[in-house]
Amino acid sequence: MRLKSVVKYYLSDIKTSVMIFYIIMAVGVSMIGIIVNVSAGEGDSYSGGGEMAAMIFLFIAGLNSFKQNFLFLSLNSIPRKLQFKGFLLAALTVCGAMAAIDTAYSNIFSLFFDYRSTFLQIYGSWAAATSGAVVILVTFLWDITIYLSAYIGGYLITSLYYRMSKLTKIVVSIGVPAWFTIVLPIIDATVTEGRIFKYIGNAILIFGGLKYGVNPYIPVLSLTVEAAVAAILCFMLVKTATVKE
Repeated sequence: MRLKSVVKYYLSDIKTSVMIFYIIMAVGVSMIGIIVNVSAGEGDSYSGGGEMAAMIFLFIAGLNSFKQNFLFLSLNSIPRKLQFKGFLLAALTVCGAMAAIDTAYSNIFSLFFDYRSTFLQIYGSWAAATSGAVVILVTFLWDITIYLSAYIGGYLITSLYYRMSKLTKIVVSIGVPAWFTIVLPIIDATVTEGRIFKYIGNAILIFGGLKYGVNPYIPVLSLTVEAAVAAILCFMLVKTATVKE
């Protein structure tokens, strides 16, 4: 019963934001649909970015899901393990619901105009040679795994920040972006002759299922593993966290 209450608490913390997000999305997509129907030429296709918007939304939601919830639940004598179980079940519920909504509306919109979701933009050649039911299922799996990775990834980052001192937070906040945007590109250009970013690009293509043909099953598996590893790291941080302002 306590687990159910914790899950409800986490869901109540995000449900309003999810509703507002989809209201905005519905208005935006409706306007696009009207414009498309009025001005589209024959053979024109229109790309949607709903999945990427949802991923960014969930990442930000994850960044705001730890400190206040942890302090409130800890002060109400909820064990760390139970807190994390509640968060994980809530994350699965939210990401599953959003994946189902996004999969449904991308298929509904495609009935009225040539709407292409982010998934179809990336894996369109695979989808063209696969039955519709399988495409819908894999689209849902791709959505839910990328959403979980984003949501849990945000939660992991904010969990790490919670344990850092103010000085460490400043160093990390400045140092990490500077490393990836300034230092690493300089090293890659002057020392490794472009090999670092070449390897990174190849890794993205491989784990994205785009290096050797087009295969969306690979990113579904990769993202599942990523989300699982992030969840384990989150649990290790949560179970030893102390209550502090």
